[in-house]
Amino acid sequence: MTVISPTVMFLKGVNQVVPSLIWPQVSDVTNGSQFVVAIGTNESLPCMNTTVLGFIGDFPFKGTDLLVHTYAVPAGGILIASCLNTAYGFYMAFVNSNFSIQIPLAFSLYPINQPCNATVNSPGDGVDNDCDGLIDEDICTETTISNFKDCAAIISGDRDTYGKNFTFLVPEHHETPIRVENSTISLQITSPSQADVTISITTPLNLTKLSMTLTLPASEDFLQIFIQDLSVRAVGSALFTDRTVHVTSDHEISLTLMGNGSSFAMSLLIQPDDVLGHEYYVVTPCNLTGCLFQVTAVHAGETEVRIRLRTDTDAPVLFDGTNYKNGSVICRTLQQFHALQINTTFDLSGTHVLSSKPVSVWGGGFFTTFLRKSYKDSAAEHIPPLETWGREFLVLQNPTFITKGLTACYLPPCYDYIKTDGRALTTLTSHWSAAPTPPDIR
Repeated sequence: MTVISPTVMFLKGVNQVVPSLIWPQVSDVTNGSQFVVAIGTNESLPCMNTTVLGFIGDFPFKGTDLLVHTYAVPAGGILIASCLNTAYGFYMAFVNSNFSIQIPLAFSLYPINQPCNATVNSPGDGVDNDCDGLIDEDICTETTISNFKDCAAIISGDRDTYGKNFTFLVPEHHETPIRVENSTISLQITSPSQADVTISITTPLNLTKLSMTLTLPASEDFLQIFIQDLSVRAVGSALFTDRTVHVTSDHEISLTLMGNGSSFAMSLLIQPDDVLGHEYYVVTPCNLTGCLFQVTAVHAGETEVRIRLRTDTDAPVLFDGTNYKNGSVICRTLQQFHALQINTTFDLSGTHVLSSKPVSVWGGGFFTTFLRKSYKDSAAEHIPPLETWGREFLVLQNPTFITKGLTACYLPPCYDYIKTDGRALTTLTSHWSAAPTPPDIR
């Protein structure tokens, strides 16, 4: 039996000694083989005493960014130098024709499962902020948040696409190099309010990028604001810490992101923060280039994000300097208004996103690639959380289209077939299925 320590218990900055096993009463011990199994990343390799270790090989730990390194232990034992900034776990193994053993060399026993740690009160974050065993139990208003310790979500009006707080990072889109510096997007703002609406638009972690306050008069139907999008746009697969846009208002508004350049066009309805969720399935309808999704933290404090990739190819997904493949899990801790984007050249539909607090998730691609054609329309959308998915939908063909459209459905929990006029049209048998869209389909 071997004690397996949690990965968070792996040590760093501590030298570990591997003795050479000698048991005089075991006559064939010298015929056995002694090994060190190291679990870490590529960064841990320079810390190994490879001059006396006999490297046997390594293999990836599927679903993680870790590798398992195996070494033979020479006579006399070895001293493994430590990595100051990289944690890793070590196990010693011995095997011969009569017996085998495996033991951990050393690991931390610092308490990691405290009953609860008090955290910042962030309404509707799904966390027990005040450690009383209840989650979001306090009913708060915008003016009484500071009087409570664990507020439920503050819903402005109904739970719909109108709200008072919106958080987003402009998704990457294609633009010719000569136009990219002057590329602009616009925010279309409408409100059901009969009063003047005061609106603040900022990049809260870097106000030099964007900071403005404006008014939508009660006498006007909508307001359009133009923004130079290079400073607030995600580019490539990376973490972003100062580009997220935060929009607040004193009355409910609806927010649409629009853009039209020489090589892109997009129109995206942005969901307010109070309707976001903890679980999503990503949809990236693209097959040529620029398939992407984003995850943005909207709540105060830390948000733990877990992403399980799904692809239909063996090609790796490069993110934050590490290659991941189908089934791999990416775990990151995001601070409020931090975001990540993963951008590939192949479809990522079906990628699963879980988070400790509600997050904003976008998915799509640079171009519309339905029916094997490529147009400059951006196919990115603000993805609804899993808890809002349904079983029946009405899909209407754009009356101005001169070609057939395409209806796509993700499983689960989408219904198992699409029907038109009461007849089965297409049975959905995989995670992502599509069918031509007739003029009227349900």
